[in-house]
Amino acid sequence: MHRIELTEGEFEILSTLLKKEIEETRVELHHTKHAEFREFLREREDALKGMLAKLAG
Repeated sequence: MHRIELTEGEFEILSTLLKKEIEETRVELHHTKHAEFREFLREREDALKGMLAKLAG
């Protein structure tokens, strides 16, 4: 496990980036037709949501 210390500004930037990536992943998931890539995107979205939850503490 890795731990990092963030300033409040860095925390806000990271949180915003994760939220944007989640949204972009959802859009891409909606448009893809390939089952393997769709599964990859679902796993990616879950991982991003998990990271955001950990960040929120």
